[in-house]
Amino acid sequence: MTYDELKEQINQRNFAEVFKFLSDLSENFPDDDKPTYNRLKKEFISGVSKTDIDYLDRLKVFIQSKFFLKSNNTSIGSNKIIVTNFEKWFYKGLYYQKQEEYDEAIHCFKEALKVIPNNTNSLGCLGSIYNDIGKYKEAIHVFQKIVNITPDDYNTWYNLGNIFLKSRDNLSAINAYKNALEVKSDYANIWNDLGVAYNNLGRHYEAIEAYQTALKISPDYYPSLSNIGGIYHNLGKYEDAIVAFKNALNVNFENHDIWNNIGTTYKNMGQEKEAINAFQQALEIKPNCSDSWYQLGKIYYDLGKTKKAIDAFHKSLQYDPERLEVFNEAINAKLPS
Repeated sequence: MTYDELKEQINQRNFAEVFKFLSDLSENFPDDDKPTYNRLKKEFISGVSKTDIDYLDRLKVFIQSKFFLKSNNTSIGSNKIIVTNFEKWFYKGLYYQKQEEYDEAIHCFKEALKVIPNNTNSLGCLGSIYNDIGKYKEAIHVFQKIVNITPDDYNTWYNLGNIFLKSRDNLSAINAYKNALEVKSDYANIWNDLGVAYNNLGRHYEAIEAYQTALKISPDYYPSLSNIGGIYHNLGKYEDAIVAFKNALNVNFENHDIWNNIGTTYKNMGQEKEAINAFQQALEIKPNCSDSWYQLGKIYYDLGKTKKAIDAFHKSLQYDPERLEVFNEAINAKLPS
């Protein structure tokens, strides 16, 4: 099994396969590596791998160090020093990243890269930090470096697409998502986000096709169901939108945003009673949502129920004092004499 194949097994959380492979090699590990391996295996058995966000990184860097030692032509002793220095900086970087001390984490990962240049684990962590702190240009540069090293790394292509999407570079996002799908075509999340990029460009039917592909892979993937509803709503196909939103509710009944979308769609259809019910359902789930209170207030205002409208607007202002348009609505609304 190659390192890339092992890393893929880790990404897929097939830990039993990983440790089965490693157990055959463990007798040949240097003595100072065996405790690390045993600790990782113990963590897996105890279940920490399901909750510890750093577990995958710790396992991958351990495995990569074994492959580094095996593949390098210089002396084993020299390599062990290199790997030890690399792991020191890498694990310090993981610690600072988890503590959200990003400047220190960036420094550590850069030092790790000086020891083992082009290490994709360090690059991945570095790119993730840049993404988290909004340095998208730097994140893109790092992730592009990773896919130049490992073109089949669909997760990095996916991360690139997401950063391009946040940067409103939808064409680049589409290209990145397509590269990811060339490697892993059965990933519903990628198809969904490809649909988002198409929709942002006004390519609605290509977006719907992408969402529908996501649903073929994962029929209960409610973001795609909801996104299809959003497109139909924007196209004025309100009945189709309601069907899509209700399908999404069948999967995730307690989703506030879906109820909000249903309320807005019913309001545009002139079905105020159904719209009020939907917004009230949304507020049962998320009582502090300023927008739901605002939309509810507008319906009451249009129906001439000015006291209920003002109460709803006041609630909206309570949760979002900067909503100036609500002030205007509340000021213009008049109580019946």
